[in-house]
Amino acid sequence: MNIILYRPIKKRFSRKDQKDDAVIDQIVALNALRKELPDAVGWTTLGPYLFHAPAEMVEGENRYVCTHIAIYNESNTTLTSLKVLYRGNFQFTPRIVYSRHEAKVKWQHNAQDKELILTDIPPNETVEISIYNPLEFDVVQVLVNGKKITDFMTRRALAKAYPMPLRWRIALPLMITTALCLLSFLSWQTYNIVKSNSDYDLLSTVPKGFSSCRPYVFDNPPDGSGEKKLERLLKQENAWLNFILAMNNATDSSELHLKDRVVLCKAVDKPEN
Repeated sequence: MNIILYRPIKKRFSRKDQKDDAVIDQIVALNALRKELPDAVGWTTLGPYLFHAPAEMVEGENRYVCTHIAIYNESNTTLTSLKVLYRGNFQFTPRIVYSRHEAKVKWQHNAQDKELILTDIPPNETVEISIYNPLEFDVVQVLVNGKKITDFMTRRALAKAYPMPLRWRIALPLMITTALCLLSFLSWQTYNIVKSNSDYDLLSTVPKGFSSCRPYVFDNPPDGSGEKKLERLLKQENAWLNFILAMNNATDSSELHLKDRVVLCKAVDKPEN
């Protein structure tokens, strides 16, 4: 009886399959990160500022002070419970309205615990609260569903509520790039000017010797990165070695390798007759 054995065939994955898996993993990771981000819910205050009542409504001079609070719900869910915790007090009933939705805001005032309680705030909606004649009034914190609204959440909410115009989103990176290029150019120009002045000061102390040799400054960093180039230049300019040693106040070439700036000699091309 013939027995046939089958060897399992291992599946080979191509590089394309591996790249596709890597892309999928990145997408999954980004989605997980996006889900971990806090809701775009925030709040800001304005005031207290002074305003006058219209003359047609009151007699005499009537001045009032107002503090404005804005609650931003730029998330995709309805905020079932939001509390504005405050200290101080105020004289009149607050005015609480939606900025978009033409409906009354469901709210109540817990004067004993000093909190304004708002319920059922729709998604992508802003609640505007006006506090009239505040007496040392200040918002301590704002809680949404029992959790504190952080500064990061407020920044996210404001970024969604007041998005940057498209032209600015395009122009801003270009302006930053241009500014960086300009800064780099100015830094390079400043470096060249400072180096040229420093080289001139050093070369002005060099004695004149050979008309066919033009002195110049070679930078020899302490990290040794210019050692090989310096050695090569000294071999090329060996004919003026004695003059180079004299210009650098050195007795032999080994002392030149210890200097951070070495004055070397470049041959001057003779004019053709």
